[in-house]
Amino acid sequence: GGTVRYPSLARPHPFVAKLLQEDEERRAKQAASKWPSSWDAPIFDSKPEKRRLRIANALLLALVRCGCKVSVGRSPAYDLNTTIGDVGLGFVLAPKGFDRDEYHRTRKVFPNEGKLKLQLSWYQPPPEVTVLWQDLDGVPLEEQLTEIVVGLLVAGEWSVRQSLQNRYDCLVDRRAKAEKEIRRLAEEAKRKEKERQEKAERERREQLIGEAESWRRANDLRAYVAARLNEKSNEPRSSADEAIEAWARWALAEADRIDPLRRVPDAVKGS
Repeated sequence: GGTVRYPSLARPHPFVAKLLQEDEERRAKQAASKWPSSWDAPIFDSKPEKRRLRIANALLLALVRCGCKVSVGRSPAYDLNTTIGDVGLGFVLAPKGFDRDEYHRTRKVFPNEGKLKLQLSWYQPPPEVTVLWQDLDGVPLEEQLTEIVVGLLVAGEWSVRQSLQNRYDCLVDRRAKAEKEIRRLAEEAKRKEKERQEKAERERREQLIGEAESWRRANDLRAYVAARLNEKSNEPRSSADEAIEAWARWALAEADRIDPLRRVPDAVKGS
């Protein structure tokens, strides 16, 4: 059913079986040593440690039955992990007041009369999710196993939803940034097109004014040449007349050269 049992270690989870096998190897090593060391002593021989291992075993088996992946950390059965969906949850099953560094130095693990706690390894847990279970007066962890597994599944579901929400928020943020960049590029293109049109209009206007000025100068030159020739027509012809006429032809050619109405188009020049 939906109740988490507290099985013996006769049929342990593979990770727990590996811990028990390592314990047997330590036992054999200690028995074979001429100078047995407490450091080589089996870890799970004591009643409190055997109890903790049974609780860890029950939790691992229950989580596997719920379709979760599980693993055990380097410290024997203290660091447990499960994966719900694609989100990993780490939790510690240890005595109250457990000091990890002290354990690695001395193997002392139960400073508080063997009372256990199981805590999720979350830095800032959400207030709506339970992250801590512990031995209470009259209610040991063994009687809270179902509640613990449900709580772990709830925490995992919350993590999955939070992960999906974070991904969604990330996609929304990326889309907003992409749309903003598209608008920026469109506005930049619009601004550059406006500047191009304004520049083209300014150049066209300046060309018109310049052509009008050149047309006036050309007509002024023609009027001046006409006035010079008219002045000379009232005088008797002399040897200087040919020079004046040559000058007039040159001056009128110069007037035609700057006159935009008589200027030869560039396309005709290149043909």
